[in-house]
Amino acid sequence: MSADARLYHAYGLRNDVRNLLCFVDENNVIYPAGSNIVYHNLESNQQRFIPLTEQGNNLKAMAVAQGQYLAYAESAVPFAALVVYDLATFRKKRTMVTNEINSTTWTAIDFDDSGKQVVGLGGSPYNLVYWWWEKTRLLGTTIIGQEMRQIKIAPGNPNRIAMCAPGIIRVYKLEENQFKLEPKSSAKINEFFEFITLVWISELRMLLGTQKGQVIIWEDGNLVKDVMDPTALLSLHTLKLSKKSDMSIPVDKIVAHPSGFVCTYGAGLLKNYEAAANGGYAFHKDIKIMVEDKSLEYGIVDEQQIVDLAISPAKDVVCVVTDKRQIFSAKLRDLRRSKEEFYRMKPLLYFLHSGAVTGVDICVRKPLVASCSADRSVRIWNFYNRDCEIWKKFPEEPHSIALHPSGLYLLAGFTDKLKLMHILNDDIKTVRDLSIRGCKEVKFCRGGHLFAAANGSIVQIYGTVQFDNVANLKGHTARIRCILWAHDDIHLFTTSQDGSLFEWDMLRGEIIHEVTLRGTIFTSLFATADGATVFGVTAEGIVKEIVNGHVTRDIKCPNMVLTSVSMSRAGHCVLLGTTEGLLKALSYPLPADENAELVWLDTPAHQSEITKTMVSYDDQLLITAGADGSVFVWKVVEGEIARILRRDKPSPYSDELLIERKELDLKNAHILELTTKAEEIQLEHEYQKRAKDSVFNEKIKDLTESFTKDIEMLKSKNERLVQEKDQNDQQHQQDMAVLIAKFNHDLLEQERITNQKLLLEYEKYAELILEKEKQEVDFKDQLQDITAAKEDAIERLTIHYENKIESLHGILERTQKEFGDAQREHDELRHLMEEDADMEIVDIRARYEAAIFELKDTNMRLKGENGVMKKKINNLVKDIDDHKAEVMKYQADLTKQQNVSKGLEKEIESWKKELKEREENIQDKEKRIHELKKKNQELEKFKFVLDFKIKELRKQIEPKDDEILEQSRNIKELEEKMAEQDDKLQDLKGTIHSKNNALEQTRKERDETKLKLKEQETFVRRFQGDMELATEFISNPTKLRETFLRIVDRYVRLGGKTTKSVASDDSTRAQRLEREVSELKGAISDTKALYQRKLEVLSRKLWKMMQQNTSLIEEINMFRQEVTALRTRLQLLDTAVQGANPRAKTDFAKIQSLLKEIETLRIEDLEKDGTLELYRQELRRLHLLFILMRAVVNNDHSPGVQELVERLQDVKLPPVVGPSKIDAVAQMVTDKIRARVVDACTTPLPLRTSVVPEIKTQPPAPVRETVEAEGRKRVFFPPTLATDLVVPPTTAAVAKVLHVDTVQNESIEPKAFSETETVATVKMDTADAVEATATVNQASAIDTSVEAPVANEPHQVAATDTPGNNTPA
Repeated sequence: MSADARLYHAYGLRNDVRNLLCFVDENNVIYPAGSNIVYHNLESNQQRFIPLTEQGNNLKAMAVAQGQYLAYAESAVPFAALVVYDLATFRKKRTMVTNEINSTTWTAIDFDDSGKQVVGLGGSPYNLVYWWWEKTRLLGTTIIGQEMRQIKIAPGNPNRIAMCAPGIIRVYKLEENQFKLEPKSSAKINEFFEFITLVWISELRMLLGTQKGQVIIWEDGNLVKDVMDPTALLSLHTLKLSKKSDMSIPVDKIVAHPSGFVCTYGAGLLKNYEAAANGGYAFHKDIKIMVEDKSLEYGIVDEQQIVDLAISPAKDVVCVVTDKRQIFSAKLRDLRRSKEEFYRMKPLLYFLHSGAVTGVDICVRKPLVASCSADRSVRIWNFYNRDCEIWKKFPEEPHSIALHPSGLYLLAGFTDKLKLMHILNDDIKTVRDLSIRGCKEVKFCRGGHLFAAANGSIVQIYGTVQFDNVANLKGHTARIRCILWAHDDIHLFTTSQDGSLFEWDMLRGEIIHEVTLRGTIFTSLFATADGATVFGVTAEGIVKEIVNGHVTRDIKCPNMVLTSVSMSRAGHCVLLGTTEGLLKALSYPLPADENAELVWLDTPAHQSEITKTMVSYDDQLLITAGADGSVFVWKVVEGEIARILRRDKPSPYSDELLIERKELDLKNAHILELTTKAEEIQLEHEYQKRAKDSVFNEKIKDLTESFTKDIEMLKSKNERLVQEKDQNDQQHQQDMAVLIAKFNHDLLEQERITNQKLLLEYEKYAELILEKEKQEVDFKDQLQDITAAKEDAIERLTIHYENKIESLHGILERTQKEFGDAQREHDELRHLMEEDADMEIVDIRARYEAAIFELKDTNMRLKGENGVMKKKINNLVKDIDDHKAEVMKYQADLTKQQNVSKGLEKEIESWKKELKEREENIQDKEKRIHELKKKNQELEKFKFVLDFKIKELRKQIEPKDDEILEQSRNIKELEEKMAEQDDKLQDLKGTIHSKNNALEQTRKERDETKLKLKEQETFVRRFQGDMELATEFISNPTKLRETFLRIVDRYVRLGGKTTKSVASDDSTRAQRLEREVSELKGAISDTKALYQRKLEVLSRKLWKMMQQNTSLIEEINMFRQEVTALRTRLQLLDTAVQGANPRAKTDFAKIQSLLKEIETLRIEDLEKDGTLELYRQELRRLHLLFILMRAVVNNDHSPGVQELVERLQDVKLPPVVGPSKIDAVAQMVTDKIRARVVDACTTPLPLRTSVVPEIKTQPPAPVRETVEAEGRKRVFFPPTLATDLVVPPTTAAVAKVLHVDTVQNESIEPKAFSETETVATVKMDTADAVEATATVNQASAIDTSVEAPVANEPHQVAATDTPGNNTPA
């Protein structure tokens, strides 16, 4: 069955990433944990996860833009990748990889204000890359050449990028896809500062933090001042003269807010600065990280170094991440209101582990998980509320932890003792100490009434009622490593460092099973629900499967080292942890073939090694703990259809809590005190309310009277004003009529005057035109004279100036030489003057800066006094405002009456607002429609491409459509045939229904007889035991005969008596059974006779084949006897020769070597002739025939038998020898097998019943395998009992005797009995037993003749080894 694990909640945090904490909005943050990026909701503590590639260790930096997009950088080969993730849809938008980075990692990334562009700085050689990520387009790249601490894009100008490093502050500007360095950013003064952080305040201003505790204001390339020390001079001259040599506290993180900035200043300390009127900043207040003492037992935590600093999008909440993997927050609103000397930060989430988690346990009745860590703390997690219930720190590290199933008690093992603690509502209190030193492992049983603790090499069992030592389990010789309770709390599994694994019976305190693997240490254990199978993980990372005290399988994970194991109670999957932090899952049960490849399902989980894995008691959750200090809660999904077990249902857990009586009494007393105070305040409030109501009622009466009088006066005044308005309107109309008449008269007079003026002007214009024509004629005559004179003058001047130019050229050459010499002298003088001027400017600047500082100091004092006066004025204003607020409260009651008249107007305004909002929504939707239209255009382009591809595909589909039509016709014909078969099937279902009714009646009768059959079952078990004991004497015919006779005397007669007693007890039922038996006897006798005839023919042919084999073996024995006789004669000759003539030793050695050469040549000749190969092939074929005969005897028609038949045919004889003597028998057996397979597929098998009442059959014992020292694999088959035989005992005994061993390299193994095969029982009488003994005697004689000569052959035939003491009773 498939299994999967999905991350539900993560209690952990990584602190090795740049910008590891990012705000999405005011209620959601993002941070890395393990191999995931966590999207955490601060209100509900719900989490969503963004999986990283591989183990997640490649994450280097993160950045968030506008709460919508997340960019994270991962190192990869050959080039690093930059991924942009959409936080609205939780989908990956872009993955950007370019060779321009020329590195496998990123060091820093940042978004611009719009979120459409992202910049990144790679590793060595430190290339700067700027992306327009929506179109995956590079805007620009440049080589920086050295590592930078931080990189930021300027607000309002995405083309301006700043970065800093010790002694360097650089500002680049993007122009025409190229980065250009601004000249002002490379000033020499920067070399005297170790810059480690920066933040932009505006487009031309930013703040720089240094390693020496300075915060410097940078404006347009100039360093203005140090915020921490305003008196410090930042001029080049003063910095050269006075270098800071002291090591100050570094300022490594800065964030800006609207009224100032916040920066880090040492361990656990932030400083808040507010903007001043002079453009600088003034210190406001310290912000410290402190933990309340009530959460701890031994003081406050150690100082925590701040790793990262972040601010919310509203610039109201500041969060820090420490090196202890904790997140703290501070609200700037509360910071300004606080009147204390410093502000105390609060945890943003919950307190997490800062060291490796060494122990985990889960509760049954409560949604609690307990964990202990190397940070000396114990924490209780609530996975239902997604919170940390309580935590406590101790002076030493807890080595082990166990949680009681009720969730009210806790066991923790320390160096000197084992502590039992109560889990209270707000504390973990120690109530009892047990003297167990260095307890590395402790476990509660599933019922909670006992717990086991490791004390060196002894496992001590304690009761949870009186906490007395119930038992001590001794047997290990080294320190205990693992303890595991079985599901029934009766068995206990323990391992130690000596490689031993014991299974204990807790009722008797004894060892049931023992496994000892020297040099192997088990680090984790888990058992199946029935306790029969145990999985253990060794220190080498190998999982060993142990069944009933025997190691059956070794499971190795390729390229991974396994650390822990767990399994669902349902037994569908095995969950494993690795050293790389991967969670691996295997489906269970495992495949039967050990060589089959296992399917591993990998899930990235932790950043480093997984130390513990544990499945909840309802199989819904998986708890994993890692060396990275994180605890993960997973939802386990099992089944072919993945079904997630939801946790949003009402809680099925209990809400019980433990509380001390003293605390309860104090709380009750406090509640009583508060209730009495509340009652007193309520009485006082009611009295004051009544008094104020009476006063206000009187004032309301007075005000209503005064207002009614004013209203009447205003009404009369309004009437008078209306009358005056009417009179004024009449007077205005009369005045307007007079003015209109006057205006018309003036207009006519003005037109007459203007016409006269126009006539005069026209006459003057005509005269001027005549004068103009005369002047033009005169001007033309003068122009001709002037041009002639000008040409003469030009000719004279050109001749004069050409002569003059020639003389000036010589003068110019001389002056140029003199000018070059003068220029060089001038450059040297200017250089000297500039150096003198620079020194004078530096001195003047220093004097003026000192004067400016004095003026600023006086100005600051005046501002301080002014601030004090402003505070006093503000206090007075506040008092005035308070009085005004009281007056407004009194007036509020009066305005209620006025609000009634204004209600309709407010409704009209609300409607207008709604109209405006709807118009805005319409505009937004129109924008959205415009965007969708753009996207639609792009989709249409894609559609055009897809249409072209579809046309091509249709051309390919047309010939296939013809084939589909032909196939559909064939399908229709087949469907018609299927309809006919369905009709026949309906008829068969009717007959089956009638048979089922008859079957139900017989089942009812069978249930009534079950009680009486129990005695017969015990009878059969005893008979089986004696038969198995008899098989031990199969090699001794006399003892075998005696045991068979005793069995016959003991059980056959007794069986007859029992049947008679059963028949006498229930005569009426026996008569009915006899009628049914008489009906079936006919069919049984016929089938039995037919079966006996076929089997006798087959046994005769087998016997002939065995005789042929014995003749061949006798020939081999004769050859070997001759060889042994010759060797003995040679030895005698050797002794005789040595005794008679010692000098003849050399001659005898020559003779002996010649004889050996003759023997080897004879063997080689036999091999060349193919005689030895014939023997081998004959034995191999005989081996296969024995297996097939056994299949024939057991009516086996499985696919394995067909495979054996094919292999039998594949075994061919050498071409030298010719056909074998047993070819005819082999062909007959194979034909018989195929005929039986065909009969089994077409006709049902006949039932076989016995004369005695039916005996419940048991499944045959499995094939048992052992490996002997010679390197051979010996296969033992279970002895066939007399009550399970379906064939005459002669053939069964022969088949039993002729079971063979197989060499380890043999590819064919005997097949075990099929568990699904139905075998009826046949009673064995005395004659059958005698015949079986005779057959066994013959078989044993054949066995003795076969075993000796074939011992050295590659495929030997020998008698089957008896199971001996290993045979199950």
